[in-house]
Amino acid sequence: MDTVKVIEVVETTLLRRGEGTSTDPFRCITQYWSKDGQLLCEHDPDLERQNREAKDNLKEISAIMLKDQNTIIRLGEAINWALGRNGFFAPRPKDKGAFWWRKELLKRACLAGSPEELHSVVKEE
Repeated sequence: MDTVKVIEVVETTLLRRGEGTSTDPFRCITQYWSKDGQLLCEHDPDLERQNREAKDNLKEISAIMLKDQNTIIRLGEAINWALGRNGFFAPRPKDKGAFWWRKELLKRACLAGSPEELHSVVKEE
């Protein structure tokens, strides 16, 4: 800190700000003004709540993004398996049809839903 100076300011209190809702509650605001009427700063206690909510939202978004990133990795691995890029793609079993690999691909991509959904996709086996 290079300089410190004591100055006179005007402190005001707004007795009510907000709409009275859960997202914008009523609250008291403290404001600080210069002697010539310029607003210098204010303290809004609801900003602390908003900051906490924003942090919680960020945590949720991060969790979703991580899940999406894991999904992308899993799908990429399933596609690489289907393309034989991992060095091995099993030959078609003698008792399976031309599209035998669909069931395995769905399993590797974790996309297999209910047995009925899976059956409709792999019925051509």
